[in-house]
Amino acid sequence: MSLMNAPNLNLATYVAFDDLQLGIHAQHVVARIVRMWEVHTEIRTVTDRHVFLGHSLLLLDEKNSATHCFIPASLAEKFNGIFKEGIILQIQGFEVRPCTKHNKITDYPFVIKFNNETTFIVEKESWLKIAKEKFRVNI
Repeated sequence: MSLMNAPNLNLATYVAFDDLQLGIHAQHVVARIVRMWEVHTEIRTVTDRHVFLGHSLLLLDEKNSATHCFIPASLAEKFNGIFKEGIILQIQGFEVRPCTKHNKITDYPFVIKFNNETTFIVEKESWLKIAKEKFRVNI
């Protein structure tokens, strides 16, 4: 997996979250990491310990659309220390899956899931207009 300075990323070809298609396609997005957190589950074993499942990211695009992104535990170590809240990423080579109601954190019906083919570039903010926050109030 190429992590930084992936030569295939081309800014002219990126799409907004609303234009993503289900499955693994040659799709390319540019988004800001608004929030990130570790995902754990509790299993009943002799040790009663939490099991690390991966990292979840809340991403925001230029259209102010938010989506959930998941990095499985098997890939998490490759990305540790690279991703930080507030940075802008170009991402490609990911899978788009339906979001289950148990894991739904945005109104967007899909989740971006990293896989072994996922590449990214950390971008400078100078050329992009992506908000740093998004607030949602349910009444």
